[in-house]
Amino acid sequence: MRAGRLLVIACLVAGVVAAAAFAFVAMRPRDNPSGLTSHDPNERCSPSPCGAPNGFEVDVTETSVVEGHLALTAIFRNHTMYQPLEAVSYRHTSPADFAVRAAGVQYRPVFSAECPNWPELDVGRGKTSTPRVLCFAVGSATGATLVWNPDVGVVPRPVSIALG
Repeated sequence: MRAGRLLVIACLVAGVVAAAAFAFVAMRPRDNPSGLTSHDPNERCSPSPCGAPNGFEVDVTETSVVEGHLALTAIFRNHTMYQPLEAVSYRHTSPADFAVRAAGVQYRPVFSAECPNWPELDVGRGKTSTPRVLCFAVGSATGATLVWNPDVGVVPRPVSIALG
């Protein structure tokens, strides 16, 4: 009886370790600087810089510096395919899904009159959003990477997009 309990505990521990390892690998941002070179055709995108985890695309159409902050203009496109048992046909994102890495530091979005916060954006399948502005307390796009982690399924799919 005691050996049976130990076997059950060992199996549970092994399962937890395997799940943690899977989550660690799945949640790491994947570098895809242009989106054009992805091995998965659903993740290819253009124009660069862009990223398209699972076919939900962000295109950075403009970068500028506004009052010492890096301002990015982004457009979202939903190229996702129907999935059995999917609850909705749209994908959503918000400023909370973004960060910029520069000089080893990660920056969250900042908001002001020139860089207003925007609510969660729903982009229907086959649709394109209007432009949205994201601002970060970084003085330049040179050497910076945009990290986008939209909700595109059960397993997070963050993507890193080189800005300059």
